[in-house]
Amino acid sequence: MGTSTGKIYFTSKMLTAPVPVVLIFVRKLWKGWIFVMVFAGLIVGFLIRQLLNTKKDNEIVRLTGLQLIDDIGEFLKTIKSFETEARLKQLSGEVILILNSNLNALVPQAPQALSNIQAKQEEFDKEKMDFKNDLIEIAEQLKKLYNILNNPNLLEVIDTYLNRAKQQVQIIKNLIDANNLDDANLTLEDFYDGLNSDINLYRSYFQTVKNYLTTDSNYPNVAPVTKDKTTKKVTDYFTDLQAIIFDRTAPQNAILAINDNQKKFEQLPDNIKDNLIMEFSSLKRFQPNTELTEAIDKWKELVSNIVENKKMLSDCDKYLSEAFKANPNIINDIVKQWNNATRGAELDAAGGASEENEFSKTVAADTENPLNIQVASFDQSNLKAKLARSRKNYYLFNFLQTFVLAILISLGAFKSLEASFIGHASEFIGIFLFAFSLDISIANVVQFKANIS
Repeated sequence: MGTSTGKIYFTSKMLTAPVPVVLIFVRKLWKGWIFVMVFAGLIVGFLIRQLLNTKKDNEIVRLTGLQLIDDIGEFLKTIKSFETEARLKQLSGEVILILNSNLNALVPQAPQALSNIQAKQEEFDKEKMDFKNDLIEIAEQLKKLYNILNNPNLLEVIDTYLNRAKQQVQIIKNLIDANNLDDANLTLEDFYDGLNSDINLYRSYFQTVKNYLTTDSNYPNVAPVTKDKTTKKVTDYFTDLQAIIFDRTAPQNAILAINDNQKKFEQLPDNIKDNLIMEFSSLKRFQPNTELTEAIDKWKELVSNIVENKKMLSDCDKYLSEAFKANPNIINDIVKQWNNATRGAELDAAGGASEENEFSKTVAADTENPLNIQVASFDQSNLKAKLARSRKNYYLFNFLQTFVLAILISLGAFKSLEASFIGHASEFIGIFLFAFSLDISIANVVQFKANIS
């Protein structure tokens, strides 16, 4: 193919020398090949711009969707929450439907499918954030509860009543660390129910204390003023105790209230002793003797045992039975020594112990949280084999598209330049720039066609 030149020499007797004739031979293919190549170029261009491009887009959709499904599966392995699991499983199913609908459609709509999957990714991210926030919310409650339950200003009996609650706080902390939202919520509910039950047990016990300390026969009959004062105080204290309402949104209020109430009850033994001595002095006008003071102290010790309840009994009768078994005449001894006392000194004014509410101040202040509760983060694992295959397909189609385009560009350059190509450096530079511009032109044509559509 191409142009060839040569010479033919004609000789004759009439010519003095041979006459050269220059011949130019041009070899050409059938011109119909132009139409064949144009048609072939259109077909190949369609395949590249439509089928391969669509295949690439579909693989991007598939890769993105499978990655999201895998991420959801890995996340579900790290948590325990029935509601979150149900929503995420439904979300995963919706992603599968998007993938199937796109790949099985007569004309796949990859951009719309990708947009839909990205929307599902946003839903997944929100679910993860909501789950983490739920854990954080419980953790914040737990910090406050820990500070309340472990405050050093809690009285001994209140601290003992709260032992079970302290143990549950640690259990809830472990569940949070394990991302077990369901069990953490259930245990937190049990915690509040148990705390309310503990307060009711405390209240029930002091009902028996009130019954004892408001019964006239349980007082020395020589001290009616002390009986009336003590009975009124006990009745008022117990009324306040009955009025304490447990609110799970602010459990510290109930704990503070019973702690303050316990302080009042624990001051009763000293108040009873002070009142007895004051009443005796006001009647006899002198200091009670040692025997009377000792008799009063024995009753004071009994009342102290009752109000402090160190044995955590449900009824104060056992303290009474033990005390009266050891000394059946605790009350009668006071009466006897009262009547036998004949001398004493002037009684200095006695006052009750001041009542401070340091516990309230301490709990109100922000305290460091020794639990160091942290919500675990969720690691995402590597892609499964199906994700690797999808990525491989994507790169394959991308390479195939580029390869075919390169062939076409080369053919176009060859056709345009074959007649004059010699091989100079300037020609190589020109061919490179031509191919580069032709590639850009193809991209522009595809974009232009898309805009027209």
